[in-house]
Amino acid sequence: MRSSSYIYKDDLLHHLDPRVKLMGILSSVVFFVAVNYLSSLFFFALFLLFLLFLTAGAKGMRRSFSPILFILIVIFIIAPFTYRDGEAFLEISSFTIITSDAIVHSLTIALRLIGISVLFTLLFATERLEMILSALTSFGLSYQMALSMMLSLSYIEKLARRYDEIKEAISLRTGGDGGNKGILDVLTSLIVYTLKNVEVTSSALSEKGYEPGIEVTNLHPLPRFSSIVLLVPLGLICPWIFLIVRILI
Repeated sequence: MRSSSYIYKDDLLHHLDPRVKLMGILSSVVFFVAVNYLSSLFFFALFLLFLLFLTAGAKGMRRSFSPILFILIVIFIIAPFTYRDGEAFLEISSFTIITSDAIVHSLTIALRLIGISVLFTLLFATERLEMILSALTSFGLSYQMALSMMLSLSYIEKLARRYDEIKEAISLRTGGDGGNKGILDVLTSLIVYTLKNVEVTSSALSEKGYEPGIEVTNLHPLPRFSSIVLLVPLGLICPWIFLIVRILI
């Protein structure tokens, strides 16, 4: 998730009310967690990838996958060997190495991770942070809580980007990754960077009115909720269409 990757574009997703997007994301996350049909997960994830391609292009898709690529590799390496139910898919001398259900299980986990990651990538690519903040407060969330959520997402991205920069710099300096010592050097530098930014982050919170008792009135205005009352149910129902089609077929 890259919270500063807004893409300037004039399309339907960009014009869609942020409250509809948030409700759609909430429904979609529940869909990915609750549904176990591999085909439904696959086609909905494919649909989201298609939307991401239209919005961010191939380069944007690569940026979306780069943070989770290592996790996906680990899933496909470890998960098939820890799930033992089902018929044998690969066996040696009557010893089952991988079962068919283990492959389905691994694909299900991977599709859930990909789908949820693409959902938030689409959100931050098509909506400004200040509009998301206004949408969160319009649902009754306190300004301080909404601001904390947005800054946390932003700071996670900064740390991830800083981690890559430090790792690359140390690798160039040492002529390699340096093994465990290299990772320790990267983490040490990242901790120092984080501590140095505590004062800056605190000042940013103060400037945005985080202190208790301060009423914030300069939020970006949103259209009247009644004007999108028909779109909210559509955002909630959209992911479940893929499940309904799967059941009917």
